[in-house]
Amino acid sequence: LSQNVPADEQAAIPRPEHPRPDAMRAPWTNLNGRWEFRFDAQDQGLAGGWEKPGAAGYNQTIVVPFPWESELSGIHQIQGAPKVGWYRRRFSVPKDFPPGRRVWLRFGAVDWRADVWVNGRKVAEHEGGYTPFEADISDVLEREGENVVVVRAFDATDPALPTGKQVGWYTPSSGIWQTVWLEARPQTYIADFRIVTGIAPASVQVKADIAGFDQTKYQIALKSKDPTVKGVSKTFEPTTKAAGVAPGEKPTFSVGLESIVLDAMLWTPETPELYEVTLELKDEGGKVIDSVET
Repeated sequence: LSQNVPADEQAAIPRPEHPRPDAMRAPWTNLNGRWEFRFDAQDQGLAGGWEKPGAAGYNQTIVVPFPWESELSGIHQIQGAPKVGWYRRRFSVPKDFPPGRRVWLRFGAVDWRADVWVNGRKVAEHEGGYTPFEADISDVLEREGENVVVVRAFDATDPALPTGKQVGWYTPSSGIWQTVWLEARPQTYIADFRIVTGIAPASVQVKADIAGFDQTKYQIALKSKDPTVKGVSKTFEPTTKAAGVAPGEKPTFSVGLESIVLDAMLWTPETPELYEVTLELKDEGGKVIDSVET
């Protein structure tokens, strides 16, 4: 279930579960539900300042994460819908987000182009209706007060773009159509990871990308509550020079791990065995500063 949401409100939030069960980081909070909405048939919103928190004209309500052609969205405009729609939502930073952590705004998918503002400041732009994107919004937030996120979604529904069966077969799916959520991360965190498994011998190889580090040493560990999974850890000392970081970019460092699974149970359709594991990032003193469940 979604964290930071009372149980009696869970039913009002569509898709309240964590959108990435293969990469779960706590704390987080779900931003699905009712957003203010307006179409932009003349594409005048950018010139008109519709990204400003107090802009007038948001005269409809849309349920995220359903496209505006969908009945579940509450808009249900299948034919003749404008190509541009504007979304707006107010939110507060959850109290259980630690003060020292950065706050990230994450989108599962917006079809096709998304421009995002928080409190009137541009934080992200993304093209690609099927791919996720995110933005560190820490520097534009009111940690103790109310914040406003605005999304301009443009969907050309053009056969020249990747559209699948939307064109000529089924109804288009425009706008925000996957979960939106907030996530708290430390300054140094596990930015990404890839897992490769082997059968003989049973093995798990993990390559993790670490971002936002300084010059100190770190340790990354793979562990599991399953007693058949042999945990492993590795100490490393990344440097911005070694990472080849350009000015203004977040340093990223990759480190590999390998663990052995004893008496491994293979995944098959008849026996869909899954192993739950946790990747932990620790500082030089052994304190866990970030962890991701997968």
